[in-house]
Amino acid sequence: MMDRVLVLFGLVALATSYTIPVSPREYEVYENGEDENPILNLGSDANLFEGDILLPEGRNALIDKIYRWKFPIPYILGDDLDLNAKGCVHQAFEMYRLKSCIDFKPYEGEKTFIKFEKRGGCFSSVGDQQTGQILSLGSGCDHKAVIEHELLHALGFYHEQSRTDRDDYVDIWLDQVTPGLQHNFNKYNDDFITDQNTPYDYESIMHYRPFSFNKNESIPTITTKIPEFYNIIGQYLDFSKMDTLRLNRMYNCSGPLTLLDQCAFEYASICGMIQASSDDADWVHTKSRVGAEDHTLLGKCRDSGYFMHFSTMNGKSEESALLESRILYPKRKLQCLQFFYKMTGSPKDRLVIWVKTDDGTGSIRRMRKIHTIYADSDHTWKIAHVPLEEGAKFRYAFQAVRGDPSLSAGGIYVDDISLTETRCPNAVWRIQNFTKIMETADVDTVINSPRFYSPEGYGYGVSVRPLTTYTDYTGNYTGLYFHLISGENDVVMQWPAVNRQATLVVMDQDPDIKLRMSTARSLTTDMMKTPDGKLLWDNPSKVGDLDLSCGFYRGGSWGWRNFIKHFDLQRRNYLKNDDLIIFIDFEDITSLIKTEVPIKPRDCCVHGHVDGGIVETRCSSEKNMDMASADRLRMIAALTGVLALLTVQAVPTLTDENADAGELRDDIPEINRGLEHLFEGDIAGNPSRNAILDQTRRWKFPIPYILTDSLELNAKGVILQAFEEYRLRSCVDFKPYEGEASYISFTKLSGCWSYVGDDGTGQNVSIGARCDTKAIVQHELLHALGFYHEQSRSDRDNYVKIWWDQIEEGMGHNFNKYEDDFITDLNTAYDYESIMHYRPLSFNKNDSIPTITTSIPYFNEVIGQRLDFSGVDITRLNRMYSCANTHTLLDQCSFELINICGMIQNENDNADWVQTLSGPADADHTLAGRCRDSGYFMKFDTSSGVVGSSALLESRILFPKRDEQCLQFFYRMSGAAGDKLVIWIRTDDGTGTVRNVRKIHTITGDGDDAWKIAHVTLKVTEKFRFFFQGVRGSSNSSGAVSIDDITLTETSCPSAVWQIHNFTGLLTAAPPGSAVISQCFYNSEGYSFGISVYPNGKNIDYPNYVGMTVHLCSGENDAVMEWPAENRQVTIVAMDQDADVKLRMSSTRSFTTDASWNKPTNASGAVLDDSCKCYRGQDVGWSTFISHQHLRRRSFLKNDNLIITADFNDLTHLIKTEVPVKPAAPVTDITDEQTVSEVGMRQQAPKHREARAAKPCHPNPCLNGGLCVDSEGKASCRCATSQTTYYTGKRCEEVNTDSSILGALIGGAAGTVVLTGAIFTVVRRAQ
Repeated sequence: MMDRVLVLFGLVALATSYTIPVSPREYEVYENGEDENPILNLGSDANLFEGDILLPEGRNALIDKIYRWKFPIPYILGDDLDLNAKGCVHQAFEMYRLKSCIDFKPYEGEKTFIKFEKRGGCFSSVGDQQTGQILSLGSGCDHKAVIEHELLHALGFYHEQSRTDRDDYVDIWLDQVTPGLQHNFNKYNDDFITDQNTPYDYESIMHYRPFSFNKNESIPTITTKIPEFYNIIGQYLDFSKMDTLRLNRMYNCSGPLTLLDQCAFEYASICGMIQASSDDADWVHTKSRVGAEDHTLLGKCRDSGYFMHFSTMNGKSEESALLESRILYPKRKLQCLQFFYKMTGSPKDRLVIWVKTDDGTGSIRRMRKIHTIYADSDHTWKIAHVPLEEGAKFRYAFQAVRGDPSLSAGGIYVDDISLTETRCPNAVWRIQNFTKIMETADVDTVINSPRFYSPEGYGYGVSVRPLTTYTDYTGNYTGLYFHLISGENDVVMQWPAVNRQATLVVMDQDPDIKLRMSTARSLTTDMMKTPDGKLLWDNPSKVGDLDLSCGFYRGGSWGWRNFIKHFDLQRRNYLKNDDLIIFIDFEDITSLIKTEVPIKPRDCCVHGHVDGGIVETRCSSEKNMDMASADRLRMIAALTGVLALLTVQAVPTLTDENADAGELRDDIPEINRGLEHLFEGDIAGNPSRNAILDQTRRWKFPIPYILTDSLELNAKGVILQAFEEYRLRSCVDFKPYEGEASYISFTKLSGCWSYVGDDGTGQNVSIGARCDTKAIVQHELLHALGFYHEQSRSDRDNYVKIWWDQIEEGMGHNFNKYEDDFITDLNTAYDYESIMHYRPLSFNKNDSIPTITTSIPYFNEVIGQRLDFSGVDITRLNRMYSCANTHTLLDQCSFELINICGMIQNENDNADWVQTLSGPADADHTLAGRCRDSGYFMKFDTSSGVVGSSALLESRILFPKRDEQCLQFFYRMSGAAGDKLVIWIRTDDGTGTVRNVRKIHTITGDGDDAWKIAHVTLKVTEKFRFFFQGVRGSSNSSGAVSIDDITLTETSCPSAVWQIHNFTGLLTAAPPGSAVISQCFYNSEGYSFGISVYPNGKNIDYPNYVGMTVHLCSGENDAVMEWPAENRQVTIVAMDQDADVKLRMSSTRSFTTDASWNKPTNASGAVLDDSCKCYRGQDVGWSTFISHQHLRRRSFLKNDNLIITADFNDLTHLIKTEVPVKPAAPVTDITDEQTVSEVGMRQQAPKHREARAAKPCHPNPCLNGGLCVDSEGKASCRCATSQTTYYTGKRCEEVNTDSSILGALIGGAAGTVVLTGAIFTVVRRAQ
């Protein structure tokens, strides 16, 4: 293993030292430069449209799911393909596996498949044609990005500029299109194609280039509305972020196939990595600072940009620290560990990479050293690749070793780790100061790499021309060329070195490997000769030139003068830290010369056309049989049926004023104390059943539910809130029960608990007393969906410590952990923040001593949070259920990307909104001005122009599913009072065009230039756009209107929003028990209410908490309101202001009003408030709504603003919600679970009536068709009988055979043997 490890360091290419004595002779892969647009297939004889699409009329895989593929997709590599193309196809397959769940397999006789052939161009059908289809890779198509493009067609995608809304983003100049080819610029209505709810993507690999189908080579046919994208459209680097998002949404991919792990160390959990307990010191999670910048963000952000650091300046020589990954579960026996590292200490410092594997007992304990990296004089960030070959669960580990502290002035750094199940590149070459090199280079400048060796032993190198003679409309290019180099193995190598594929990759250094757009080119060696008659790929010692600088021979170079645009190099992360990183592979692909396999004949003929992309096949048997053969077959079928019937019969079938304690309220284990039928505190049923691994126990959506009338009214409202959170963040959905066999019945029994997974027969989720919080319902529903507690993981002891001696007697089983053959972490790190984690004091026998503490002390205050789902909770849920999209999130935008989320400028207004970079005096809302080169917002300047001049910013076209939406955004108006921000919508005019305009809301500036939040209710049922109009309101205005962090959800807007400025100042100055009181708000009915906030607690005993309460206000509608205002649910939310609504962890609490909520008057005890000239009633709420610690940990106080939303909703319609359960079909499987009635649940009073779903006969506990009878509240089974069998036992579980017929059955079984022989005789004769 050691001799195969490749940790390759870059050649330091100084700006003044790139003149090389020998420049190998260079030859172009494409003599006139690579074809700019191979997919246009100009001159192809195939029947194509849009340049490269074969499509039988009316077939559309984007809309019609019939044409979606099942994975893995069978493929055939036809032997007419160029050998290089075959290798590139495999490269494209690997990119799909790395970025999606799309997979491929060699063809083995399947009905549907893709056959890659060399025809007249690059083209594909759209979608699975279901009969086998051709994907052509003709001359010039042997390019990974081109193959990715064609495969996206095969998977169901059209070109980007075919979108319905494309005219909002690009201009098509049809007068410049070659006559007769205008149809290639057709666009399609949204009833034919869909954008998968994504914005227009200029960067898509599916977009035309500007000069596509042009009749004048210097005039484009397509230009972009945003000029910056003109040079970007038609890129052939790699999938764009949006390409991958759409692909994963179409195929419900919740995670990629070959990405095992990646970490940029931006979070305190450090991606689940752990510090070893047996070493001398620890790695330290370190924030970037000047002189010690991270690699991820390069020190550009305040409060962000972390890495792992081990100081080698102190301590003793040879002391070390070990940083281990979480346990990983490979599917292949091939991995590549890539990471960036920096060593700034002693030359004797070392960084050692280890793997830790199973010792044979299931424990990950056996250590094996993989490679050692030694420090050198280069103290900059470098890249490393370490190949692994692990076939079973394992950890990788970094060991930092102090060499000589007396010589050290620094330490060892690690950042941006990724672990993929792919091969590592053969070689890695890092060229430093590349920007300076490009600035000073001329067309004769060449940089030659050092010598690398392939796995076979060939020596080779790369030449880089920073500036070539090739230019186009985007500007200059950098060229890359490959050549052989003489080496120590030449005497035993095969010459000429033909049928080897050389692949060069310029690396995009984005820390997220799924978002990288690295550019790759490949060539395959052959018997090509140079102009002087020599074989190009012969032994360089014979045909090459001596390089005196290194003493070896370099052969002729073959490559690309237009390898990569300077424009692209400077646009993405290709030159992070000004390093150009090149990967090189040189591998034998002789095995791909003969790959074609015959297509197996099928039972029915397909007469397709080659131009239609369908493979022609012949029938394997004649359709017309003679009558005698048909009769014999019918006789065989009849005899087989008799045999099956006998087999079935012969084998028996086995079958005060505080609503509650707020953040200090009891958690689930305390609520459920004493309920002995539960394990892990709140899980009912058989612990051997596991929906995480058993896919038969996964739910189908939407999940039917019943709200039984035993539930408290507040609980019913909270359950519906929880449903909305699932819909916002996942594809999980719920519907009222309508007689389905499988459903969830929410009922009030003792405590909060659930079964794990779908039992298939209907099941209870108990929301008992004190369980009525949204977070607890979310928690219990995660159990029902198949999840266990976080601390049950097999690797939990690496992250938390269980203090067994502090656990209440008899409760130790609640801390059991499960092996990885029982539960799975779905390839996610341990999540201290999970809503499924125990709190520190769970099941403790001493009130002040915890039973569970965290290995990272910071998380002791985090575990057991009951705010909301964590990000990892959502990731796991979406992975388990293959969710690639959510139900109720229509749009969100933080304006961080130049495409501004597909929003467009109106061409008929007076001015434009400008995408603006955050500055010290003009900070954005998303990042609050904390980052260099990041933090954008949209800005309309009101300091010039006439009064009334305006600019319109419109969203892309959106397609709602519900009839109500909430548009939330942040805005700032820094001009004079009177500037306006108007919100409009534009809807379908009846012809399919989104043109009808309606004003929704107007915001007028008040002179306060702080960021504020707005919520605007929309009620749209058809496709629409929303848009913002900025208006200059005064000639004295000298500022601007700005917007940021837009979110559009298909949910209701809150009734009240209160933004409290300078909240940290209130935390510092406000005495405990003092309140800040809001204005009075109105709910949709007309009730007026207010909010009181106690910054340092309402109760002086809890000064470290914020208290929040609600009260009624007297208002203008009181004379017609219903009093008392009972059965209204009060919900208060302290808003987490994360820009991504799916990642917010807001704190939400609710209670429901009773008959004490009378009209607020002097007579009712209300207090007159002179500030509002109104009466305010008694406060009810929470003394400990949220802790100061939680407030400061997330984004609750962004810009020092606390944002509170509140609702006062009528729940009267939920008082009676229970529906009868329809009789279940006979149960045919044997379960070990007891019904709810059999485990002694204690029904709680008061109640409206017995919960039907909890009755002893619902669901039916009787097996094998038994009838359940309710006998004095207990289930009694009346067992079924037949002519041959009868059933006994408490649940009809025992099968007995009637003795009078047993003999007949035995005889029948014997006769079966004879009958089988007769059937085979008939079959042979028929043949």
